[in-house]
Amino acid sequence: MASNVAKHKYVLYLTLIAMLWDILSGYLVHLLYPQHYLRFYPLIPIYFYLLNIISYLVVDAFKEKSTSSVMILLGSKMLKLFLSIALLLVYLLAIKARIVEFLVAFIGNYLFFLILDATLMIKYKPHKAALDNERVKNETVA
Repeated sequence: MASNVAKHKYVLYLTLIAMLWDILSGYLVHLLYPQHYLRFYPLIPIYFYLLNIISYLVVDAFKEKSTSSVMILLGSKMLKLFLSIALLLVYLLAIKARIVEFLVAFIGNYLFFLILDATLMIKYKPHKAALDNERVKNETVA
């Protein structure tokens, strides 16, 4: 039950902060640098929002089925990194327009959502129960 509450809080806070970030950052870029604003800019934070939701749900789903939840957490971070690099490469090779603007927007959003995800994961730990189980298992073995 506590896991469901934490999951709902994580999703709620991530959704609220992502919406605010999307609106505020898009508005500021459009206001301050209209010549650099990308028409599809709102899709970039939505992409990272969806990756964070999927990552959290995967870590939460495998928290008790895995021997090492830390490895699941790191694996989800690496998957997000590789998917982001793949998307960057597809854009750079296929679209080839306004590359600098896209890279700055994409990397800025990547860093923002990386920090946000780490902060929310620490606060609403889906892997905490599995870490506690591992700690107890290691203490009983030793």
